[in-house]
Amino acid sequence: MKPLIDNGKSTVPVVSSVPNPGLIPLKASISKNEPDLDSSNNQIALTEAIRPAPTVAVSNLTVYRQSGVSATFDIVLGSPFDQPISLYCYTTNGSARAPGDYSSVSKPLTFPPGAISAKFPVVIRDNGLVESNIVFYLIVSVSPSAAPIATASCTLINDNYYSFSVANISLTADPNGMTDAVFYVKLSGSNYTTATVDYFTRDGNAVSGIDYLGKAGTIVFPTGVITGSVSIPVYPFADSVPVKSFYLDLANPVNAVLGVPGATASILRPNLIIGSSQLLLDGLFYLTVNGALVQNYFLFASTNLVDWSPISNLVAANQPAPVFDPGASNYPSRFYRIGH
Repeated sequence: MKPLIDNGKSTVPVVSSVPNPGLIPLKASISKNEPDLDSSNNQIALTEAIRPAPTVAVSNLTVYRQSGVSATFDIVLGSPFDQPISLYCYTTNGSARAPGDYSSVSKPLTFPPGAISAKFPVVIRDNGLVESNIVFYLIVSVSPSAAPIATASCTLINDNYYSFSVANISLTADPNGMTDAVFYVKLSGSNYTTATVDYFTRDGNAVSGIDYLGKAGTIVFPTGVITGSVSIPVYPFADSVPVKSFYLDLANPVNAVLGVPGATASILRPNLIIGSSQLLLDGLFYLTVNGALVQNYFLFASTNLVDWSPISNLVAANQPAPVFDPGASNYPSRFYRIGH
């Protein structure tokens, strides 16, 4: 190695690599082609203390998968050092893969003298897919080619979900016994894992324990299942109200979100009979209703089974009476129900 000459002094840089820490003896000698009048200063020997690799701990992370956010690892030394400590940190794929799920990083990290902690950020990316939680790893070593001295994981929590919805229903009460009001709850797509949603009934003008049996519970959607149902027992009508209603509400979704979080069950009296219906040549939709005497009924219409508007009415006379929707031809599809 060529020495560095400065005012008659020679400086020789020495780079050593040793497998184990400890006290390492170092020797160096120098010579020249000309006669040497003083050979006593041609050699030097000293002992260098090689420190062991630092003890390092790295935190595991869990973050929501959103583009632009950073997963920031905390890297902590077991004890402070009186000299700068340089480590090498790099990410590796697990079920999460760079560059689609995160931006890979590979670079040194230096701790100033006395420092024992440092931050190491990794930028997260979101491909917008509804999928399972995924993982990548951070590796810490003393150099790019050295064995790892610490490893940590980062779990990316899915932040894209399918949604739950429930549709309105109507049924005619059985005068002689119980009838089931069956709500159908749907998931908007086939989920990557089990999804659940809680449900509970809520009174309208129908009262739990009198008009129907109130219930609460949880619907479980195993992987790949997109439809579930809730059956609510309905009692025979206890009074002369022609139409009664109660509600089913959804709450606390897991691995999904709430799209349409509630629905209405309309319970019709047995003497409210809905007869034939058809779309006439002039574009009008009509149906026939046979209801209680001198009871005012409305025909409600909806395009989404959520928002209902009254569009026509009649006073029942215990005989079939027509009810019309004059704007039926203005919609590609429309839903109807009878109320009061």
